[in-house]
Amino acid sequence: MRPALRTMTPRPIVFLLSFLVSPLALFASVDPGLLGLVPAETVVLSGVDATSAKNSQFGQFLLSRMNGSDSNFQNAMEQTGFDPRRDLQSFLFAGFGPRQAQGRSKFAILARGTFDEQRIASAAQAKNGATEQSYGGLTVYVNKTRNGRTTAFAFPDTGIAVMGDLATVEEIIDHRSTPSSLDPGLVQRVNKVGSTNDMWFASLLSGSALGTNPSLIFGQQLNATQALKAVLQASGGVQFGSIVQVSLDATTRSAQDAGSLSDVIRFLANMIETQGQSNPQTALLAKAMGGMNLQRSGSDVLVSMSLPEQDLEQLTQLQTQVKPHAR
Repeated sequence: MRPALRTMTPRPIVFLLSFLVSPLALFASVDPGLLGLVPAETVVLSGVDATSAKNSQFGQFLLSRMNGSDSNFQNAMEQTGFDPRRDLQSFLFAGFGPRQAQGRSKFAILARGTFDEQRIASAAQAKNGATEQSYGGLTVYVNKTRNGRTTAFAFPDTGIAVMGDLATVEEIIDHRSTPSSLDPGLVQRVNKVGSTNDMWFASLLSGSALGTNPSLIFGQQLNATQALKAVLQASGGVQFGSIVQVSLDATTRSAQDAGSLSDVIRFLANMIETQGQSNPQTALLAKAMGGMNLQRSGSDVLVSMSLPEQDLEQLTQLQTQVKPHAR
């Protein structure tokens, strides 16, 4: 389930964490040190083990597509001294539900790597007018976005950078000596999917946070409102290799709701298989869906599928080709 989160990332450190919107964001693992800094009210987590990712076959494919020929990428590297292909070790994204956010843009991005702190700070101040504040014995760099929201970043320890709204960054700094206590259910899901997958997510965000019009996500043919609202928790992952393994585990309110969600997934799979006859990108998804294993266990819905790594490379290439035309 995709949470209704709004992340506002200031220009000063966006490049430092540019992989968040790059193909490298497909990789994830658990960094215990970063996990201990995550605010207690977190309901969505995802992470990256960039070091491990670079050694996978698909990771090598993605790295081969990243180069310094892009002028913005090159300029950012020169200004900050940070090259995510070389300097990034691990990454964690923490999201907060609507109630926790209370109408504010609330998020946290944490990264472990090699950072030239002074050079990054200087670039932020020069290009975006970031100002310095002191909190917990550290320097916090604060930036106001065009819509008036306040974002910040800091370096709570050597080799660790954090970014988010100002209040969340300060909360993370507070956890340097006392690790936060995350919801046990979230921790359990993180430990399960993070230990067995290269890519994972874990969420306690109810499906009702998607709103009342899921047709915007699945298309007008699929009325999935009640099925999505019934989801209470979800997690999933991708394990890379010559055969890529994909899994999803969703917990619903009841066995009946699990049945409804299973029906929605089957409908979506059938729709993709039908459209795959005329769309090469969808055809690759349809190939994976054809071997999908869908099971129910009480109120849980378990989905798994696999596809050859070469198919994933081809799917990535096709997605890149159509992206400029997407609106």
